[in-house]
Amino acid sequence: MAERFQFDSQRFDDDAQNISSLSGGEKLKLQLLKMLATILTLLLFDEPSSDLDLDIVTWLEHFISQTDKTIIFISHDEALLGKCATAILHLDCSRNIKARASYFQEKL
Repeated sequence: MAERFQFDSQRFDDDAQNISSLSGGEKLKLQLLKMLATILTLLLFDEPSSDLDLDIVTWLEHFISQTDKTIIFISHDEALLGKCATAILHLDCSRNIKARASYFQEKL
């Protein structure tokens, strides 16, 4: 699975590599690998496409669209929302506007 994420897990075979020295994208890939190795029924993602390269974002979109797991994600990435979300709750607390559901009506 690490190869699919273009993540060289052998870097951790010696004690020279530590997680704090990873880039933001590498840390996110490591978190995704850990999550996928665990049996979970509910996944919570906060800005899941940020700091990822295009190949991994494409994989993530496919995973979100095809999995039988319940996924709740927070995102400003309209492309990700358009491709993956089955329902959207849009919250805007800055202008006294009520929350609205089903942001993309054509998806429902």
